Amino acid sequence: MTEQIHKRLSNELVRTVLERYIRKEIDAEQTMDLLGLKRSQFFEWVKRYKENP
Repeated sequence: MTEQIHKRLSNELVRTVLERYIRKEIDAEQTMDLLGLKRSQFFEWVKRYKENP
């Protein structure tokens, strides 16, 4: 069983990685690898981040 993202990574790291993705500094595949998320989870996180950074 995998750990939840908030237990593996700091909030600041998650924000930084998502911000870099939104600014197109890194692509979706790299972002998913860095955060350890699957595709559907990743896009849900991006959607939530865009609604409330």
